[in-house]
Amino acid sequence: MVYPALRPSTVAPSTEDIDRSIAGCALLDGLPPAAVAAFLARVEWCYVPGQTTIARKGDACTHLLWVVAGRLRLWGEVLRETGRRAVVEDAGVGEVLGDVELQGSGRHSGDVEAMRDSEVGAIAVGAFLQCAAEHPLLWRNLARSLLRYVPGAQAPAFAPKSENFVVVAAGDDVPLAEFAEQLRAAIGRRDPVTWLPMSEVDAQCGQGVLGDDIDAWTETDRGFARWLGAQERSHRFVFLEAERGGSSWTARAVRNADHVLVVARAGGDPRPGPAEQAAIAAMAASGRSVMLVLLEADDTQEPAGTREWLAYRPTLESVFHVRSSELAHVERLARHLTGRAIGLVLGGGGARGSAHIGVVKALRELGVPIDLSGGTSAGGGVACMVAAGRDPARMARDSDHAFVTLAPFQAFDIPYGSLLQRDAVDRPAKWLFGDTDIEDLWLPWFAVSCDLVTGKMVVHRRGRAWKAVRATTSLPAVLPPIHIRGKVLVDGGVVNNTPVAVMRQLSRGPCILVDVGGADEQMVGDDVLDLPTNLDMVVAGLHPLLSRRKTPNLGAVVAQTMCVSGMGEENRRGADVYIAPAVAGYGVVDFAALTELVALGYNATMEAFERRADDPEFLARFGLTSLSTPLPRMEVPLWEGETRRRRAERAGRVRISVALALLGALVGTALPSVVFQVPVIEGLGVGVIAGLIPWLHAWLGDARERSA
Repeated sequence: MVYPALRPSTVAPSTEDIDRSIAGCALLDGLPPAAVAAFLARVEWCYVPGQTTIARKGDACTHLLWVVAGRLRLWGEVLRETGRRAVVEDAGVGEVLGDVELQGSGRHSGDVEAMRDSEVGAIAVGAFLQCAAEHPLLWRNLARSLLRYVPGAQAPAFAPKSENFVVVAAGDDVPLAEFAEQLRAAIGRRDPVTWLPMSEVDAQCGQGVLGDDIDAWTETDRGFARWLGAQERSHRFVFLEAERGGSSWTARAVRNADHVLVVARAGGDPRPGPAEQAAIAAMAASGRSVMLVLLEADDTQEPAGTREWLAYRPTLESVFHVRSSELAHVERLARHLTGRAIGLVLGGGGARGSAHIGVVKALRELGVPIDLSGGTSAGGGVACMVAAGRDPARMARDSDHAFVTLAPFQAFDIPYGSLLQRDAVDRPAKWLFGDTDIEDLWLPWFAVSCDLVTGKMVVHRRGRAWKAVRATTSLPAVLPPIHIRGKVLVDGGVVNNTPVAVMRQLSRGPCILVDVGGADEQMVGDDVLDLPTNLDMVVAGLHPLLSRRKTPNLGAVVAQTMCVSGMGEENRRGADVYIAPAVAGYGVVDFAALTELVALGYNATMEAFERRADDPEFLARFGLTSLSTPLPRMEVPLWEGETRRRRAERAGRVRISVALALLGALVGTALPSVVFQVPVIEGLGVGVIAGLIPWLHAWLGDARERSA
């Protein structure tokens, strides 16, 4: 046997096991009995323990592997966003791995691994070719096997038929039985699920399964593999409860699981026990996911101390905070574990990101849960508030205080590294999120920034929340970059303004994308034939008789540059719902327009769901049974924008009037007094008249509008 991981079976599988495998084998479909017998005559019966690598990428494919019990997996490349391997294919009972390699390069395209304690029939490539020469129908079936890799022949995205979890209690004080009942009920509303404690396995399979020797393949082991396979065929999710103190049963359960689920009390001892240590070590070696569920007290407002738990578990993939007394929290965990978690991705756009708050308000009124969030720039900041569990009303108040009251965009600095002062732009982020760690947020959250040192995208999922928010919102040249562990980080819009792909690597569930960037056809006025110089704009702003033309300033140019990376249909792929509020007319620092932007985001969300209200499959993906149309809308208070515009115009006229009055007084007093010996009082009159010119100009303009 060329594959060292395969161990010869001392006893062949039963006729029942072989018949079940033949029935599910596409390679043997439609073959006459003589051809099947010829195939079986060339098979070598082997077994392989779970979590064992059979072949590495690039190794020669010497055998076809036909699964009789258990499951094999073909792994793909490591994904950049998550650092985890992609899954290409799973082979369950009756399925074959190696058939594609036989028709291609003859080498494995990825690692082949046993996901369960598995029994396989290995047939050497040469022996198979000889059998195919005798029975040409094998060639037909072999060619058909390629169809599973043809786009459109089946769903291109990998979807496992069943998933196994091994559940480990971190401490004797964990109410695992109560938690198991709640979680099983939540999952069972959508999917078949079973929870198997050690006592039930003992009753079903016999004491031999719980014995010490788990490496020798016996009839007892074969019986357990057959029994576990039956559980997987009848249940979409199987939970194997580990023994708290660690045992051979725990080792066997871990060896036959896809994920480890550690359940702990949030205020307990973070140090892992023997069973958890063994489970995490085995999973880390095989690249499987380890997840931590922290059961929070009923009165917990903001989780804390998660960093200590992570320090002992550096390979953890996800942390979930759950108040088990709240059904919504348990259901959210169930969606995460079953691949139905609803992800919200919020794009960047400066002050236009306030529209995201309206989106969240609409989703909550519709009854669409948000299970994880993330985004870029302003979207990353709003998504962080969502993950912190804040309601839309508080989000609006907090945003108004952070960006209007604290006014970071008015704190100009010497333009060396940036236009704005570092302390002034740090202050809102620190005020919003304080010392909260990303791990302590109620929902999983990420933000995207760009490292100027390497030019690569950085995905923030650990550390201080305020630093991650500062990094993702650091508009180049406008805001100072932030330094984290040797990285120089700026706005994530440089590389990815709508990070749907990042969300897709973190969650298999439906994804909602909100884009507040996009094209801005109102950046330049219709009367502008060519962009004026900076001096022209300054003169137009101060001259009482010149109208200021609409042209983009430095902040608008930089912000729109960030949004360009999110434009295009390819950036929307992977999103089940695409929401684009009509925010193009609002500026990058127009934070005073929060009320209008919230209404625009709310209405755009309602419109997006109203268009799909008659699609039951779409509604089911978001946990909705039906929608009563028409859906409500918020009134957009456009008069507030007009009021702000007029107030800004009056303030501008006052500034120009004061400047002209001072200039007129200076000219009318100093120069005429020296040259023409004009009295001082007349010079002051010149200044007063000069100061009235902007008001006269505005009055004439209003008169022309009224007459028109």
